[in-house]
Amino acid sequence: MIVANKNKIVKLAENLASDEQTSGRSLWADARTRFMRNKAAITSLVILVLIVLFSFVGPYFAVWTYEQIDWNTMGSAATLGMPSLKLVTTLELTIWVVISIHVLFRVLRFLLWLVLWVQLLLLW
Repeated sequence: MIVANKNKIVKLAENLASDEQTSGRSLWADARTRFMRNKAAITSLVILVLIVLFSFVGPYFAVWTYEQIDWNTMGSAATLGMPSLKLVTTLELTIWVVISIHVLFRVLRFLLWLVLWVQLLLLW
């Protein structure tokens, strides 16, 4: 048997002979580290969180509530093809887009802050 570096073998033998107990990882810690390394899983989790968040925030941006009836399209859905939309001016549309972008950036900033804190807690 050819030994390339005898010092490494001696050090390995000493490490194996020592009685130091190594701490193992739990199944949850192993699953968490594997999940955090998987970029597709993290991306899917972020998308799922955004969908849930927008499902709670979305009704505030709807034109009608769930109780209101669109009387303009009642019985004429076949000819119109879709519910009638309230006519919005360019100014209203611009304001709505600016507010939507502002809310989106605030949500993304919060999610980034949350991810950074979770990573900090996992490293600590």
